[in-house]
Amino acid sequence: MSTPSGHTRAAGTPPRILVTGFEPFLTAPAGPGAAPQLLPNPSAEVAERVARELGLPWAVLPVAFEATWPALAPLLLEVDGWVGVGLAAARGRVEVETLAINVRHNATPDNRGAQIVDSVIDADGPLARRAAWDVAGLVASLTAIHPVAQSHHAGTFLCNEVFYRGLGALRGRAAFVHIPPAEVVTVVESMAVVAAVVEAVRASSR
Repeated sequence: MSTPSGHTRAAGTPPRILVTGFEPFLTAPAGPGAAPQLLPNPSAEVAERVARELGLPWAVLPVAFEATWPALAPLLLEVDGWVGVGLAAARGRVEVETLAINVRHNATPDNRGAQIVDSVIDADGPLARRAAWDVAGLVASLTAIHPVAQSHHAGTFLCNEVFYRGLGALRGRAAFVHIPPAEVVTVVESMAVVAAVVEAVRASSR
C-alpha cells in the first residue's frame, strides 16, 4: 500500500506515525545589553514519551528556518502520518491546530540568528492548508477531561511552517499540537492530548 508520502506499507500493518518536538529556542533579550535566553521547551519530552509509549518513531527538530524542514522532510518519506508538537508559551491550554497558512514571519531571530519578515513559505503554494481529519470532533471529545481547544492559527513561525509543509507532503494526514509551558499544563496532561491526536491521525491514514 502506497501512502501520500510515497512510503509503502505492507497490507494489514498499522499506519506508522512520526511524532516530533522542538529543541529549546532563544527568547528576545530582556533589555538593552541583555543576552537572549534559551526557553525551556517541553515539546521534545512530550513527543518522545508519547512515541515511546505507542511504539512510534520520534525526532527533535532544530529551531532554524534553514534547518527545520530539511530535518523533517526525509523523515516523512518513511511514515504514513505525522504529529508535530510545539511550545506556545503564552497559551493557557493545549491547542490542536486546524490549518497552516503560507506565511513566514518571526518577530525575533531563530536559534541561528535568521529573521524573516512578511515572506511566504511556498510561492506556488495555496494560501492555507487544512488537516484532512476531524480536528473539531476530536477536541469536542476531549474537552470534558483535558484543558484542550481547537485553534485556527498556528502562528507564522516554524510551527506553522512545518505544519504547512507537512500537510502538503502527507496530503493532510498531519497534525500540530501547541502545548503551554509545563507549569501551566503538566507534561502528562499534554501527553494525553497528543496521544489522542496521534490515534486520530493514525485512523485517518488507514
